[in-house]
Order: sequence, then structure tokens, then C-alpha cells
Amino acid sequence: MKLPRTQLIPIITDILNSCIELEKAGVSATGPNKILRETLHFIWEVSDIKKYDDKRLRSEKGFLDIRKNLAYDHPIPMKIILSKLKSTYPVEQESVEAVLQKYLRHGGVLITKSEHDLLRDMGLASKMPSDWDGEDIFARYKKAEISIKDMGI
Repeated sequence: MKLPRTQLIPIITDILNSCIELEKAGVSATGPNKILRETLHFIWEVSDIKKYDDKRLRSEKGFLDIRKNLAYDHPIPMKIILSKLKSTYPVEQESVEAVLQKYLRHGGVLITKSEHDLLRDMGLASKMPSDWDGEDIFARYKKAEISIKDMGI
């Protein structure tokens, strides 16, 4: 049985606060960040739609390529999402929900591995363009001229 996303927010908030507490206690951020990444992936991103589902947002070229040549990419790099989630402590459910709905609503996008390489080559693998307005979640793709198709999720 899948829980509705509204019921996932308190669970994610508790895990997020626990991870921040670990960091404040001196634990290297690597472990807590990995916990958060996995939590968001398995509890939030693929709770309704599987990683390589046909309904997942894809690049235009991603529709033409086979699965083994696709990369799962976050429109907003996870490093930025984690920073936004951890920006206030203790973190409240409302702020977690706002960040997830704004920046991780669709989860990851399927792009080709060559498109993924292009983002890396442009210096956009883990950051947004320098002129990012803070709103357009697809700004990295637009900068790299990667067209994303919405399949109605």
C-alpha cells in the first residue's frame, strides 16, 4: 500500500531533522546526505512512478533511445535541493513540502547519457546556470538546449 504524498512529508521531515542533528553532532555530512538522497528517491521520487516508467519526463532524444542509454537526472541538482531543505533548523513540514513540490515534484528526468555528458561538460552537472532565476526547474536543460517532454504526470 502506497502512502499519499501528504503522509510522506512528516516522515521525510523527521528524517531530515535527524540527519541535520547528526551533522551538528560532528558526523561528516556525507552519511546524512546519502541517507537524505536515498530517502527522497525511494520515498518521494519513485513512490508513484517508477524510475524508468514510460510516464516519466524525458528529453526528446530520450524517447528515441533505449533504456541502457538513458540517465536519470534531477532538473535541480540534489546538492541544491538538500541545501534548501536544510536551510532552516529545526525544519518544519510546510517548508519541506514547499521545497519538494517546487523542485522535486516530478522527481528525476530521463535524458540520454550523451545529454548528461553535455551538462557535465558545460559545468552544469551539479549546479544551476549562473543566470538561474530560482524558479525555472528546467533552466539547466534549456541552457544545454535539451528539450524535455511532459507525459502528463
